[in-house]
Amino acid sequence: ARSLQADVLEQLGYRSESATFRNAYLTGAQELRHGTMPAEPVRAGGFVAALTTRQLFDSIAVRLRAEDAADPPPAVVLDFSDRAERWRVAVSNRTLHTTEIRTDASVPDPSEPGLRLERAVLSGLIDGTIDLEDDRIESFGPAGGRDSLAWLLGVIDTFATNFHIVEP
Repeated sequence: ARSLQADVLEQLGYRSESATFRNAYLTGAQELRHGTMPAEPVRAGGFVAALTTRQLFDSIAVRLRAEDAADPPPAVVLDFSDRAERWRVAVSNRTLHTTEIRTDASVPDPSEPGLRLERAVLSGLIDGTIDLEDDRIESFGPAGGRDSLAWLLGVIDTFATNFHIVEP
């Protein structure tokens, strides 16, 4: 039955005009014949450096687990020292909201907790290769910036590669 289903998926793949459907059918046939590779977490790799900061935050927003984001902590200001950018990051209504703060980058906003770090450090925090206690992360303003960022990193989903297409 598996071999017959793989043959059918393969023929559907060969006859598909759409690359999306062709890839799904052929990958399903391969899964039925050879099994799937072990699932691994998706790592950001080198493409994150090419993203703008807004695109990076958009990619984080896609990974936000809404069911776990019910009681968010206060917003945190992230000051990227290597880019002279400052962003306010908050979660409300189970959605990530980011706003670029266009002020003098040398003067921190005293009303909200904040963290000064390089953009590459944030990428490492998202990937899990850098810890929040890293010396390259400096707090400013009221306390709670690290707690807010730790909470946000805790409600980000980790996607896996090599997921099953045909079988559960």
